[in-house]
Amino acid sequence: MAEGVMVFTISGNGGRGMVNTFSFAEGVRTVGSIERELQHFIADNPFVDMRTRAAYQLTRVDNPAGKPLGYDIDGDGCVDIPCLN
Repeated sequence: MAEGVMVFTISGNGGRGMVNTFSFAEGVRTVGSIERELQHFIADNPFVDMRTRAAYQLTRVDNPAGKPLGYDIDGDGCVDIPCLN
């Protein structure tokens, strides 16, 4: 944050008790998961600063000719992650 850039890291996928060592760095925000079905896989400890969605269901978006344009991650039918052509 010294340069005005926010830095985030994942809490980790090594189980509830895992601690991501990047969480100890000054100014780093550690992000965990809100999905209950992932509670045994995603770390959850006092170093987790915030939680958000960790799992997404991707839907491929094609043009009218069937050529893939990318993937929709929020269900609005629009490309959120474009394909590299």
